[in-house]
Formats: sequence, structure tokens, C-alpha cells
Amino acid sequence: MKIGLPKGRLEGRTLDLLGGNNFVQETRKLTWTVDGQTFIRMRPHQIPPAICHGLLDEGICGSDSLWEFPMRHLLRVMASVPQPGVRMVVAAADPELLSHLPARPLVIGTSYPNLASEVFAGIPHILVEQSGCIEGLCPILVDAIVDIVETGETLRANGLHVLHDMGELSLVRIRKVHPDSFQDVTVVVRHDPSQSLLFQRSLRQQVKAMIQEIKRHDDE
Repeated sequence: MKIGLPKGRLEGRTLDLLGGNNFVQETRKLTWTVDGQTFIRMRPHQIPPAICHGLLDEGICGSDSLWEFPMRHLLRVMASVPQPGVRMVVAAADPELLSHLPARPLVIGTSYPNLASEVFAGIPHILVEQSGCIEGLCPILVDAIVDIVETGETLRANGLHVLHDMGELSLVRIRKVHPDSFQDVTVVVRHDPSQSLLFQRSLRQQVKAMIQEIKRHDDE
């Protein structure tokens, strides 16, 4: 069995999902075998597609990497460990951005382009893909960001407000839904604008703003 393990900040927490007794961590090797199981260190975002294409039998990654993978419906979560306080959010300098969208498309900065496209489905937008220091892009270069937040201190330091909380992240152990069956590996992302929570929230806020404006004129 081949198991993909995440490199980087998630590496130390993989023991929680591997039942530490059967897992021997080699400090420098990228691949090693224990009790017939081959472990392979990879970047977290590489693990879901490697499983889907049959290169790995199982893998461990953050739920953000799973959310970002367009074919995640072909994978199932076998176990998960919460990451308390670690959340995926939409943030912007303007807390009322969704209630008065600009005439042009929104410019969104993110390391998660597929996820951002789903979140902003139904709202005209342009994606600026950037790794690291996403908060520094807003509002000079982008209108909003889709990013991971832990303490929220960086958001506050850059004057950003959370517009939409997409939920707490977890460390997940995943495998294919049907590992022995043939799967069409063509990536197809389908968006239903009416199902976008952010789109619905934007509509509600725009309607609310219109009602307030009408009341203001009536009072005058």
C-alpha cells in the first residue's frame, strides 16, 4: 500500500491519523516502507489528484487541499482530526463589499483558485493566484481574498474584515470512493450560481441596502 503524507506544517500531526505505533518517521527520506506500507512525502495539494489517478492508495492532507481539488467527489474521507481555530475565509477591507458590488468584476486574490471560483459563482470576478502574503494584496491590488486564517491577527493588522466563514479545517485521511473501478479523470468543474452562499448573501445585502435607501428617501 502506498500512502501519501503531507510535507510542511501538517507533517507533525499525521501520527494522529496513522496510529503512531505502525508509523516510523524518517527525518530526511521522502519515501520509506514500514510493515509493507510505503510512505511518500508530498506537497499536500498533490495528494488528492495522486489518489484519484491511482498513484497512491491513501493519503493524508488538509481539508483545504481536498476542497480545492475539482474531482473531490471521487474521494472519501476515512478519518479526520480537527485543526481548532484554523478556518478558510473570504475577507476584504470593505466590510460592506457584498452589499454594493462594483460595476466591474471583483478581483480576488487567493492560493485556492478552484475553491474561490466556487465561492464566487454567480458574481463576476477575476482571480489573482498568489502564494503567501495574500493579505498584503488587499485592497491595493485585489478587492477580497480567499485564504486560511488562524489567529486573525494578520487580517486585523491589514485592516481586513471576514465577509464569509467557510468553516474550520481538518487533517483528513482520504482514498478513492471506488478504488477498483475506472474513473473518467477529465476535470470538469460545474458551478450553479444559485447555490453559491456568497452569491445569495450578496443579493440579500444588496436588497437590504436598497430598502434602507428607499426608507431614507421616504423620511426626507
